Amino acid sequence: MYFEHSIKTEVPVKVVYETLRDDLAELVDYIPNVSRIEVLERKKTKESINVLNKWYGKYQIPAIVEKVIKIHEIAWFDRAQWMNDDYACVWSIEPLILKEYVDVHGRNTYSSDGKYSTVKITGDINIDLGNYPLVPSILRKRVNNEISRITLALIKPNFTKLIKGLEQYIKAGKSKGRSTR
Repeated sequence: MYFEHSIKTEVPVKVVYETLRDDLAELVDYIPNVSRIEVLERKKTKESINVLNKWYGKYQIPAIVEKVIKIHEIAWFDRAQWMNDDYACVWSIEPLILKEYVDVHGRNTYSSDGKYSTVKITGDINIDLGNYPLVPSILRKRVNNEISRITLALIKPNFTKLIKGLEQYIKAGKSKGRSTR
């Protein structure tokens, strides 16, 4: 299932791009549904910077769900290739739970019209519980669609919260000397 979402900010595009690429783990205090981000790998090549992050979600989940999904399991790996010449990032997400049933990947682009920077996320989410033993075969298509719909409903507000958190981080003077003008 394809998705896209754009958000504008007055933060200069270079600062947005470099802050998300280089300071993501430090933005946690400004992202309400994330408890921490660990940078597991960071490799520079001539054309890009490749990063592997592990995100830990901070969610209120119903008690009945918590018996099945432990709160520490709401985490995911984020693999990102930041292409500096294009101000773009190709990424994929691998959840720690149900990872063999979920495929999420996409591309973020960063642009400016001189006044505003635009961050655009595009991607695909594919959830296929076809072989998941706890979902009866007669319900799998409906469950796949419902989980995809719920996940997509979270992506846009979470992405918006990330960019709003970045704005707060910059306003707090945490941008590691990057010029915000």
